[in-house]
Amino acid sequence: MSMDMQAAVQAFLVEGRELAQELEQGLLSLEQGHDPNDANLINAMFRAAHTIKGSAGIVGIDSLTRFTHKVETLLDRVRSGEPLLDGGMITQLLRCCDHINRLLDLAERGDPLGQEASGDEAALLAGLDPAAPGQPAASATVSTGASPAAPTTAGADAAQGFRLWAVFGRDSLRDGMDPASALIYLSERVHIQRSALVTPHVPPLDKLDAEDCWVALALEADSGVIDDAREAFEFFLDRTVMVMLPLGASLTEVHEALAPVREALGDVAPTEWLDSGLLKAGEWAALPALPTPAAASAGGWEPHAPATAATTAPTTVPTSTATSATPSATSGASASPAGGSARFVRVPAERLDELIVQVGELVIASAGVDVLARDTRNTRLQEAVSALMQLVDGIQSGTLQLRMVPIGETFSRFQRVVRDVSRELGKSIQLEIVGGDTELDKAMVERIGDPLMHLVRNAMDHGLETPEERRRTGKPEMGTLRLRAFHESGNVVVEVSDDGRGLDRDRILHKALQKGLITTAEGLTDPEVFQLIFEPGFSTAEQVTNLSGRGVGMDVVKKSIEALRGAITLNSRKGEGTLLQMRLPLTLAIIDGFMVGVDHERFIVPLDVVVECIELPPDALVPERPMYLNLRGEVLPYVSLRQTFQIGGEVTRRPSVVVVRSGEFKTGILVDTLHGEIQTVIKPMSGIFKHMKSICGTSILGTGDIALILDVNQLVQGSVDKATRMAAAAASASTPAASVAAASTHHL
Repeated sequence: MSMDMQAAVQAFLVEGRELAQELEQGLLSLEQGHDPNDANLINAMFRAAHTIKGSAGIVGIDSLTRFTHKVETLLDRVRSGEPLLDGGMITQLLRCCDHINRLLDLAERGDPLGQEASGDEAALLAGLDPAAPGQPAASATVSTGASPAAPTTAGADAAQGFRLWAVFGRDSLRDGMDPASALIYLSERVHIQRSALVTPHVPPLDKLDAEDCWVALALEADSGVIDDAREAFEFFLDRTVMVMLPLGASLTEVHEALAPVREALGDVAPTEWLDSGLLKAGEWAALPALPTPAAASAGGWEPHAPATAATTAPTTVPTSTATSATPSATSGASASPAGGSARFVRVPAERLDELIVQVGELVIASAGVDVLARDTRNTRLQEAVSALMQLVDGIQSGTLQLRMVPIGETFSRFQRVVRDVSRELGKSIQLEIVGGDTELDKAMVERIGDPLMHLVRNAMDHGLETPEERRRTGKPEMGTLRLRAFHESGNVVVEVSDDGRGLDRDRILHKALQKGLITTAEGLTDPEVFQLIFEPGFSTAEQVTNLSGRGVGMDVVKKSIEALRGAITLNSRKGEGTLLQMRLPLTLAIIDGFMVGVDHERFIVPLDVVVECIELPPDALVPERPMYLNLRGEVLPYVSLRQTFQIGGEVTRRPSVVVVRSGEFKTGILVDTLHGEIQTVIKPMSGIFKHMKSICGTSILGTGDIALILDVNQLVQGSVDKATRMAAAAASASTPAASVAAASTHHL
């Protein structure tokens, strides 16, 4: 396989999965009550199946072409008005979507014939054969980018053989569409008896732009139908003048249909078509002549621009404008439609990752230059470096935006999960999606997929009741599962909530005592009890099911979220429902940090969790006194970085406390010095440091020194638990020496 074909296959695999997802979402919309007569939705589903089939044929994935053809045929009948999409057929088509994804996976692994999945195909195809076998009649003439062709008799499309005349759009090659690929695809489905190009249409060599497409061809097929040609040239129809007529079409039909071809060719006479018999002299001569361009009469050469859909009447046959789905677009750029919509460029994720790495190195290098410039005390140099730093900051922000994607696509994929699992459990569940346009780093979106899947399935199995149970408690029979995302304080919060039975505190405590996770239940608050479900092996399920009950999953969810420098919290009310919140950073590559110091060591706190900085009163540093403060009437526990990391040296006389927010709690971090905000490039740590739970990465400073990036959630977890238990004592005891004056507070 050539490099070009390999690139085409890879591009198609990406497009194919997206199109299969589009088809699945359309089916789910219909099942959820969308208007079954919505032509836009039905046409979009048909185009998705049609594009998968056609593109798979071009790149040689025959198993997918064969299978999707049956799906396309059924959807085409639906387009023509046949009421075929009942509940059973939608379920069958959803299974077909699964099979299409499986065939794509097999093709990616080197099995374009899909032999591993061939055993399931017969049953799926049999389910797509409804009782009504009729096929919709189609118009026999296709004329795109020009005036409508003359009508032909119904059923002419079923005749064997056809003639085709085409003048391809000038930008076809630039848009990634190669006429040769379409001709190869067509030749595999019909027998092309003869064909001819119009060579005078091509400009002289000294005026030829290699990126322009000057292909004007005609062909005659003595087998097959017009639909075969329409499929082969699906992606060209938007900007190409193309006429297809069955063999035996009347002279009047040919006259009227060929008018746009004459206009596209201008003053060029299609001698090759006339000589080969693909066009009779009478058919061409009967067309009105066009005025000769002035440049041509003067002996020069002037290209004649073909007519476009924007300057002529619309075609009578609907055609697809999804040119970006053609796998031959190896450049990765999709063409903008004639209306001027946005352009998109497909870039491999590896290239973006490499770009992020290089931008990170640029940030580190520019910080080093800034340090050197300050040491020189050269004002002009410092101004130049300051301007450079601003540009680097802009490049960094723009580069990070390249990897930001809406989380709604990930949320939408759970519609199918909710549908299938609710039927398996015998429950009635609706999925609500809120905040789908919230953007998050692509790497983050990919890595929260599995935790989200477990939380959704767990909510449906444990949280939501059966319709009978909900009726007994006065609830609607249909339960609600909600996925919500929103920005908050520089983080992205992802919520999974339900209106089910909620968590049973007594049952959780009973199981925890049985497993030895706790020794006593006295004094535990609700948040502390609910956190027990994240312990390894913990489950309150009475029996093991396909979905849950083995005590495996919630601990993995917590570890996965914490590995992303995030935090997960849980709130629940018995009989009302459960809310799980995941707080995640926007990106994993470069963050805004706040640098602090302890002796000669440097630490970085993510800036988005910093609330304020306060000065610790000297008499608060009493060893026997609990490490908490009275912050304007609020109990504030704090941890000492010096004690946590066992750093020696002299304790500064004026230590500071950085107040940070971890989930719903505030806590403090005791440090010696505050160095201020800093652009932080996160460097991963070696595996030998994995036991250091309070550190999530490192960063290289402009001086070349190493700074440790603090994992705030892990660092303050113990202090929050301690503060909860001592809150009552702190409220009753007066500790003036530990009070923090409002005047010493500095908000960031």
